Amino acid sequence: MLLPGKNRFVTNVDGFNREYYVHVPLSYTPNSAIPVVFMLHGTSGDGDKFYNTSWWKEVGEAENILTVFPSSWQHCINARSG
Repeated sequence: MLLPGKNRFVTNVDGFNREYYVHVPLSYTPNSAIPVVFMLHGTSGDGDKFYNTSWWKEVGEAENILTVFPSSWQHCINARSG
């Protein structure tokens, strides 16, 4: 169930937990179709940080848009010199 404001979800995909946040505008009603925008952050970001700094949740609120902020995979970059 989606509640107005910030919603956190974790979905397991192939044994890995994937986190994402969905902002639901106050004017949202489940019986009406509205746009959904996925916000993809850059390197060293995560869904929660982008949710709090991108201003897209405010745009979604003003325009009645669901905004989704997924966190990327956690990975390690191994640089070799040679």
